[in-house]
Amino acid sequence: MNSEPTGLRVSINAFIVHEGEILLQRRSDNGNWNLPGGGLEIGESLTVALHREVLEETGLTVAITRYIGVYSDPLETTLQYPDGRVLHYIAHVLECRVTGGLLQMDHESLELGWFDPHALPEPFSSQHRGRVADALEGRATVFR
Repeated sequence: MNSEPTGLRVSINAFIVHEGEILLQRRSDNGNWNLPGGGLEIGESLTVALHREVLEETGLTVAITRYIGVYSDPLETTLQYPDGRVLHYIAHVLECRVTGGLLQMDHESLELGWFDPHALPEPFSSQHRGRVADALEGRATVFR
């Protein structure tokens, strides 16, 4: 990364499990695979943002089954975007199960797919690799 963060954002990611596989999104802005999710809007709760982001990015509705953790270490959660913006994220990760909808992409996705969580596709987001590992361990809530 070339510069210091100029903004702070709260975000949410969904670890969506179905028949032993997890749903991943290949992002259109950087080409990496990661967990679906995005930033909270002013006035939203974490759960409202999670449901909105999952529906927008995947076409699915979900039920939250577990809070996995919060990730705030600037070394792991600072991202530089192609337009030059550098943001420090405080990311919350929740485990979910599908309750409805049809899998479909939006403009933020190049691909969506179900994957064995022990065989992640490449290129995979380095920030999300630890989140997947923590989810698979099933530990008590993670704070990083």
